[in-house]
Amino acid sequence: MAQTLVALGLDLADLTPLANLRAALQRCLRQMAKERAASALPASRDVKAAPPPGE
Repeated sequence: MAQTLVALGLDLADLTPLANLRAALQRCLRQMAKERAASALPASRDVKAAPPPGE
């Protein structure tokens, strides 16, 4: 497996080793939630409320 990773030229320096698949999935879900929340903040400021009916 290590030879394949080297042959593909993969850089694993940014990977965080975790104890098991459960811990990895929990970390993934937390990171996705953080990214979703961060991307939603600027968009919510740009949204303008619709004018009341009749205006």
